[in-house]
Amino acid sequence: MEPTTVRLADGSAERVPSYARWWLATHARVGGGGLRDARLPTADPVVAALWDPLPAGGLDLDPAFAAALGLRTTLGALLATPDGADALLARLADEGRALPAPLLRLAYGALASRDPDDVTPPDRVRVQRGAGTGVVDAADALVADAPCWAQLPDLALVPGGADAAALADVVDLPLAADRVRAELPAGGVVPVPAA
Repeated sequence: MEPTTVRLADGSAERVPSYARWWLATHARVGGGGLRDARLPTADPVVAALWDPLPAGGLDLDPAFAAALGLRTTLGALLATPDGADALLARLADEGRALPAPLLRLAYGALASRDPDDVTPPDRVRVQRGAGTGVVDAADALVADAPCWAQLPDLALVPGGADAAALADVVDLPLAADRVRAELPAGGVVPVPAA
């Protein structure tokens, strides 16, 4: 299970996952699903909301061994894998999953640190809807680069926070400030959502 050192043609060395670890993580099945489709019971809240635990009667694995095999554990460990950002975006776009808005902000905040060249822009994204979340076509979404955009209920907003510009690059979406032009109506008062 330990990484292997391989010597490249130019004489340099590179550490790579062991073949056994890769094969088991890619091909082993428990309860009909792959190990990368499940999480450890101790997974962090974002991972726990987006991945199911091993099925009842599944393997009783040592947690370090299970994580090495690909079971999901933490957001950081997920994003450290080569396909982690794409896997996270795919789970975020799954309408069958429930994810509260605070966890959505954590997920997108972690994604903002990824290299855009290593992430496949999603076709669908999860956006904030009051205290909850929902899934929309990426073409209809904007990255919120300031809290003021939440006051406009017709916008499909991906919470960007302080890293909004970096997140917009990663998920290949425009910033709200670059696309939305809003003016105050006569009288200057607009009802806003309770959230």
